[in-house]
Amino acid sequence: MNYNSYNIRLKIPRDRNASFENKFIGKYETNLSDIEEQVFSLFASGMSYENITNTTKNIYKKEVSNGWISSVTNKLLPEIEKWKSQKIDNSYPILYIDGMFFNVKENGVFVRKSLYLILAIDWQGNKKVLGFWIKNTESASNWLDVFSELKTRGLQDVLIISCDNLSGISQAIEAVFPQTDIQKCVVHQIRNSLSKVSYKHKKEFAWDMKSIYQAINQESAMQNLDKFAEKWGQKYPSIIKSWYANFVELTTFFKYPYELRQIIYTTNSIESVNRLIRKNTKTKGGIQSVNYLSKITYLTLQNASIKWKRQLRNWDTIKKQLEIVFPNRLNNVKLN
Repeated sequence: MNYNSYNIRLKIPRDRNASFENKFIGKYETNLSDIEEQVFSLFASGMSYENITNTTKNIYKKEVSNGWISSVTNKLLPEIEKWKSQKIDNSYPILYIDGMFFNVKENGVFVRKSLYLILAIDWQGNKKVLGFWIKNTESASNWLDVFSELKTRGLQDVLIISCDNLSGISQAIEAVFPQTDIQKCVVHQIRNSLSKVSYKHKKEFAWDMKSIYQAINQESAMQNLDKFAEKWGQKYPSIIKSWYANFVELTTFFKYPYELRQIIYTTNSIESVNRLIRKNTKTKGGIQSVNYLSKITYLTLQNASIKWKRQLRNWDTIKKQLEIVFPNRLNNVKLN
C-alpha cells in the first residue's frame, strides 16, 4: 500500500475462503493519502473524533476508530516539536503575549492548563507566531521558562511587549529582557473594570474612565486618574487599586507617536488568533489530552498564518518612529 512517498507492507490475515476484508482499506485500494489529508483538514477545523468518523464514513464509505484518527494526527507531534525549536530572529520590534485557560484530561481527570501564545511583528512588518506553551499554572517562573527558551532559540532583544495583566509576566520580562518596554492591554483593563461595576453606574463610569487613557500625555492621565479615584474610590476600591498598581505599564504608549500607539495599546492582534483556537477546541466532552490541545493549536496557527501575507498598515512610518524612539537598538538586527 502507498501513503504519499512511502510504501507500507500490510499483513493481511488469510482464511480458506479469502473472505477477510479490512473495513478501512478496501480489497483493491492502495492509497491512504487522500483520506488522511481529509482527516487532518477536519481535525484542524475543530471537528471531534466522533464527527470525523461519521464524515469519513459518509464520504469514503469507510469505518475508522478514534484510535486510528489519533494515530494519524499524532504524526504532527514531531513536526510541532521541530517548529517550536526552530531558530528565530535575534530582534523583534513588537511581541504580543496572551494566555488562555483550558480544562484538559490528564490521568483520567480534567485539570486546568494554561496555554501561552506569543505573536511577533518582525522587522518587515509581518506577523509571525514564535510558539505556544502549555503549562500547569500561570506564574512568573513559567514565563521565565518561556522567555529563556526564546533566548536559547536566538532572541536577544525586544523593543515593546504588549500583553494582558498576566500573573508574573512583568517580573519575567524584566529578568530576561530588561530593556524592553511593557505595554499592558488597555482594552483588557477597561473590560475587567466594567465587569465589576453595577449596571446603573456603568455608562457614567465608562465615560469618566476615558479621561485616563484618552489623555494627551501620561502626566495628564495620572491627574485624571486621581480625579477618577476621588469620585469612584469608595464605591469601587478594587478597580481604583488596579489602575494605580498597573498605571505605568498601562500608559507606556503615551511616549510613542500616534501610529505606533495604535498597534500596541491593545492585544487585539493576538486575541483574534485566540478566538480561532477557542473555536476549534470546542469539542463535546472537553479536551482529551495535552497532545490533542497541542495538535489543534498548531494546525489552527498554521492555517491562520497562511493569511498573514500583508505587511502591517503604516509599517514604513512605524519603523522610522521605532528608529527614533529606540536609537541604536536596530544596529545589530539579524534575520533568520
